[in-house]
Amino acid sequence: MQIEKKFYNEKHRPYYICAPGYTRTSNGVRAMHLLCHYLNKLGEEAYVFSPETNPKLRTPYLTPDIVERHKTTKLSPIVVYPEVVHGNPLNASAVVRYILNHPGLLGGPKDYPSSDMLVFWHQDYVDFAKYSDPSYVFIPSIDTGIFNNDDNHHDADRHLTLVYPGRYKNAEREFPELFKDSTVITYDWPQSHEELAALLRQGKVVYTFANSAIISEALLCGCPVVIKETVYSKKPEERAGVALGLALPGVTFEDTPEAIAAAHAKTLEYQQVYHQYQLDLLNQLEIFIDRSQKLPQSAMNEVVCPSFQAAAAPSAEEASYDAWIARHALKPAAAQLHAERMVHSWGGQPHFIILMPVTSDRWPDAIKSINSLNQQLYKHWQLIFVADFDEPSAVFQYSDVLGWLRIDNARDANQLTQAYAAVLGALPSDWIGILPVGAELEPQALLSLGDHAALYPEWQAIYSDSDVIAADGKRSQPAFKPDFNLDLLRGFDYVGPGVWLRSEALQDVGAFAESPGADGYDALLRVHDRYGAAVIGHISDMLLHLPAASEPAETAALERALA
Repeated sequence: MQIEKKFYNEKHRPYYICAPGYTRTSNGVRAMHLLCHYLNKLGEEAYVFSPETNPKLRTPYLTPDIVERHKTTKLSPIVVYPEVVHGNPLNASAVVRYILNHPGLLGGPKDYPSSDMLVFWHQDYVDFAKYSDPSYVFIPSIDTGIFNNDDNHHDADRHLTLVYPGRYKNAEREFPELFKDSTVITYDWPQSHEELAALLRQGKVVYTFANSAIISEALLCGCPVVIKETVYSKKPEERAGVALGLALPGVTFEDTPEAIAAAHAKTLEYQQVYHQYQLDLLNQLEIFIDRSQKLPQSAMNEVVCPSFQAAAAPSAEEASYDAWIARHALKPAAAQLHAERMVHSWGGQPHFIILMPVTSDRWPDAIKSINSLNQQLYKHWQLIFVADFDEPSAVFQYSDVLGWLRIDNARDANQLTQAYAAVLGALPSDWIGILPVGAELEPQALLSLGDHAALYPEWQAIYSDSDVIAADGKRSQPAFKPDFNLDLLRGFDYVGPGVWLRSEALQDVGAFAESPGADGYDALLRVHDRYGAAVIGHISDMLLHLPAASEPAETAALERALA
């Protein structure tokens, strides 16, 4: 065994790397875990704070015991966050931001504290007007033992046109011709790297819409790549220039047979480039270690360590509700029935607006709400965030379904009420609902609302049953609500968040005017007073999942940030 000099070095500070759970489908997530792996291989002491690791990597879990040991031995850790994390959830005195994409593009902050050390994945993500001397750690995260073009008997007869939509949800709508007679690769299919590599070795071209690991995976398998221009594949408007990280040998932005053929001829050149990346990594890591170890440290290690504990065995009540959820899960026949009624008896397709107040510290929760709405079976909706910070992504400038209304203070109930009234008066809609940030809807929720609105045209307000959803997706605390009961509602707001109201009725009764902090409750009572109890409908299905509000602050903040 050869002992390196670093074996005896006990002065270096440990690394805590905060990363989402390991997944094969995310290049950025793999890079975070591989950073921990390589630091440990170089003799450093590194841990991941993550809900899931890859057992093939040297990525030990960060536990409270390890944190306490470092406090006892007066070792102040260096905490590494990906660029999407807001703030400093672990309360570290030394912070590194690993910038794996354009800051702000995926929901993280656009700027970072001057005390943070920034390390960039690629020069494309550097604003040189702000950072004149950036550090880089480009970790080749692709297993070339799997993704390669060695002995490929399909190479001379590639016949598959492949499309990878990735995170770009509008891909098929904006580029429908690409999806005809093509094989579509998703997050879930193929299920293994080996199956994906086998597919890429047969590909004559793969289309993608964002900077993604599949670009390198395809090129290493000899398959050329066409990148379509979207918000995810170009630089932010404030920084002009070519996205060099995408201008790789084997990649083209032109969708012509000649351009694809020229790109195919250069895939071997990329394989040589990738090999050089692997050779350069050691030097980049040594520079990273040297600079990060010089970061200032406080006299006292005050790092907090939330833990990803395994869930305790469910109580009898929890087990009973889990069984209820399984029994009442949406069945294809029920979804088909809703869809058939939409086509044959609705008489129109209503437009839903969801209003959602959000502050910067709750943006990771907002991402969960966006993801929930993206899964809706009914597509005529618009989500308007009412926020006291600038939109975190250029996506809002292009999206038909996401909107942003800036106010001074999103915790001020009066300002929120005024904002809701402004949206009601300015944007055309049929139904409006106010949901708390982090709320999630069942996939059939809006389809069911539209269906009931068509079946009962006299309804001016609709509410459903709801429960609470934790950060890990666990559902509990079901609220099986009664049909409308005025005496009960006057006693307390048993309907709660998530009441949907016809826009015309809201305008008619003068809602969003006099009851800041209780806008939905006040509007519901106004609708009753004007139209009577018969216009308020109840859907006895669990369509709404409200965010849990009882988690310890530090744990909730970090788990939201890493979701």
